[in-house]
Amino acid sequence: MAKRKLMPPTQELVVNQGDDFSFQLWIKDSHDTPVDITDYQFTLKVREDAENDQVLIEAVSTVVDASDGLVEFYFSSELTSQIDTEGLNYEEVSEYWYDILQTNKEGKKTRILQGRFIVSPGISYH
Repeated sequence: MAKRKLMPPTQELVVNQGDDFSFQLWIKDSHDTPVDITDYQFTLKVREDAENDQVLIEAVSTVVDASDGLVEFYFSSELTSQIDTEGLNYEEVSEYWYDILQTNKEGKKTRILQGRFIVSPGISYH
């Protein structure tokens, strides 16, 4: 019987439409030790679902501290304001999906985080 690969951790992200949004992520090994991410690349894309070819938005990723394994992901207000929401107020959120793909310096790609990308409709940014 084939062994199933472990799924990456899941984290829900909640974004307000029209806001700047960023978060930082520490990359650590199985012993909770920071990984040196020098020459690593990170990609975070948001889609309606995993099978949809259209990328709704893509974060800008910046390695903040390579030797300590710290990376930041950023969505500008211009990007978040372009996300279509169905709700008429902030309680009627729209749900999408994201994941983060890490590419190490040898070119190995690994999905390191995934989850729902929830968008609350904006009122004041219009």
